[in-house]
Amino acid sequence: MKAILKFKCKFMAVALLSACLATSTACSEDDGPAEQNDDIVIPPAYQRLVFPATGGESPLLVKSSIDLEAVASADWVTAVRVESTSQKMRKFNVVCQPSASGVTDSAQITLSAASGYSGVVKVVRLSGAVLSLVSDAEVTVGPEYGEIVKIVVRANEAPVFSSSESWVTSHSPSEADGNYTFNAIVAKNLTTADRSATLTISNSGGSVSVIVTQSAGPGLDDSAMPSDAMSLISKIYAGINIGNTMECPKGEGVWSGEKVNADYVEGLKALGFNAVRIPCAWHSHLSDDKKYTIDPAWISRVKEVVDLCVGRDMYVMLNIHWDSGWLEDSIFDASKKSAIVAEQKAIWTQIATAFKDYDEHLFFAGCNEPGMNETINNTERWKTEPDALNRYVEYAQTFIDAVRATGGNNALRCLVFQGLGASISVTCDHMSIIPTDVVEGRLIAEFHYYEPYQWAIMGEDASWGKTFWYWGMDNHKSGSNHNATYGEEDFVKSQFAEIKKRFVDKGIPVVIGEYSTRIRTGSEDPSEEFDAELFQKSRAYYNEVVTREAKNHGCAPFFWETGAEVNRKNGSAKLQYAIDGIMRGAKDGKYPF
Repeated sequence: MKAILKFKCKFMAVALLSACLATSTACSEDDGPAEQNDDIVIPPAYQRLVFPATGGESPLLVKSSIDLEAVASADWVTAVRVESTSQKMRKFNVVCQPSASGVTDSAQITLSAASGYSGVVKVVRLSGAVLSLVSDAEVTVGPEYGEIVKIVVRANEAPVFSSSESWVTSHSPSEADGNYTFNAIVAKNLTTADRSATLTISNSGGSVSVIVTQSAGPGLDDSAMPSDAMSLISKIYAGINIGNTMECPKGEGVWSGEKVNADYVEGLKALGFNAVRIPCAWHSHLSDDKKYTIDPAWISRVKEVVDLCVGRDMYVMLNIHWDSGWLEDSIFDASKKSAIVAEQKAIWTQIATAFKDYDEHLFFAGCNEPGMNETINNTERWKTEPDALNRYVEYAQTFIDAVRATGGNNALRCLVFQGLGASISVTCDHMSIIPTDVVEGRLIAEFHYYEPYQWAIMGEDASWGKTFWYWGMDNHKSGSNHNATYGEEDFVKSQFAEIKKRFVDKGIPVVIGEYSTRIRTGSEDPSEEFDAELFQKSRAYYNEVVTREAKNHGCAPFFWETGAEVNRKNGSAKLQYAIDGIMRGAKDGKYPF
């Protein structure tokens, strides 16, 4: 039956578009005239009221010269008369209760006059999100990394995952026929006690919880540190830096904009990395400058980050980074020697003590780039000021001795000392002595690789040379002024061959603690067209060659990354080509031991 609202006199009849607005009493054109005081006009904006699943309130305005009664057809909606100063407008407040059904509901409000004429307002309450747990509410897993907690929920709106503890994480769920499946990944239990976490799955319709209990780890035993330096390095497939994060003197993430989280670390592992270098500030977090006491809250936070990595069966190199230069920018200042030795010993004693129960997945590096900023334009200083070399070796020795003195697993932990400025050429030319260790075969040397300068670092063209946009003999662009003119494949091999001869062949493996290249746009030379595709191909190839040749010459590679290549929130690749290059090199490279 066609729905009609009939209104008298000066108001015209309004024909509604849908049976959704059907009146409870139908009137026809033949009903004849009615009295002026029986008029009822529902403006179009109020003929259909729609509420979300969470309910709410809405005004309802009706044009009528007489009082009206409002009656709702469902108990989840009410209409209450509100006093109005207008004699021709009736006002109601419509209240809709929240939905718990997960389906769309409809009702109607009938507005009746004493004469029997009436109007109808359609009320719709949209479906609410439904969420129910399909899988078990309690799960027990073993102590090893990689245990999977499968959580299945039934939902009509995509749910999200959260965990009360960082040792359990999950990426986005898979969905099939309204069932969402989360595969939560459990980190290795580094403790000797059972532990529990509450996993929560939620959407706008509510939440469900799953309790996961992980059994205790095996604890420490004589096999906690089985690998010497060569064996440890051989276990590193591909490494990456968590750069510009923990080493910021003003606090974690001030430079990078993000703090380290479980999803990020899990993402790094999914990309193929099985080792991370954590550049870290310590001097900037002293609670007592005179006693060199590190703020306990900072030690605790660094342990959380290390646990996120080690708990996922990743190797971790933890260092003292630049840290405002208190050590590494003061190598040539003899007046600071006693203070540096005292602080180096105090800080490394505290770090080593805090981490002495960790197994061989964690190894320490005493510095970052000692003397690099002091010699960047005059590397001959190492030759003309020989006492500087002696001072640096003493600082490195202080680090090694302090760690060994704390005992526990630190008695056998692999330790990393840096070449001069972490430079291959400067070290091979000028480093005639190195620190020693009471334990045989547990020292590792560290170098960084940002070669050639015009490709890796140089920011703009200079009078003496152009920046390099294209690297690799097969990646040169015909006619370009920005092809690399040195430092390509053969140079990489020759550089790593030098450190293999100097260190690896003598029983000291190496880490390339940093390597990367500037991301270019061609803006440094607007006069020449920039080939972005060829640049990306060159950059991926550079990553491939350096990674492969590092491993081929006994050097574990750690890519320098600060958020340009990898999303710091979830560990996904932002520049996939760069990651692909690293992984090709990691796959092809073979350690010579």
